[in-house]
Amino acid sequence: MDQNVMAIQTAILTISTASSNLDSVLRALTPDPKGVQQFDVAIMGVESALTQARTDIIPTQPVSIVDGLTLQNAADTMVKSLKIMFMSSILQRQTLDQLGVTPVLLKSYMTQTQLSDVLGQYTGRGCGQRYSCIQRCWCYSFHGGYVP
Repeated sequence: MDQNVMAIQTAILTISTASSNLDSVLRALTPDPKGVQQFDVAIMGVESALTQARTDIIPTQPVSIVDGLTLQNAADTMVKSLKIMFMSSILQRQTLDQLGVTPVLLKSYMTQTQLSDVLGQYTGRGCGQRYSCIQRCWCYSFHGGYVP
């Protein structure tokens, strides 16, 4: 397998793993303030994975169509992880509000959107745009209106 494909695939896998970890933390979140520390660590894990992915992907060269299809499948799996994480955050809205961390999560989603834009350049369909849509849905659900 080509080094460029491996770098991109590893980045996607790392992001998927970090978003699954955040999803687990969100699902287990209770109004107990002690859970905020795990929440903060999980958010930083996603942002760190995206930052590292960006660093690893920027120097890569364009990939072949066949490799692009492989990467697209990996990106689709990553997007599913992100959607599940997003839905968990919606389901935990009341707890997030009680803990006062809703703004932290919204800010993180915006940061994640910015960091994920580079991935869309390498996967053909732009997972950054799809993730941006998730962020917009989140903002809409919390603010009752579209937030670009």
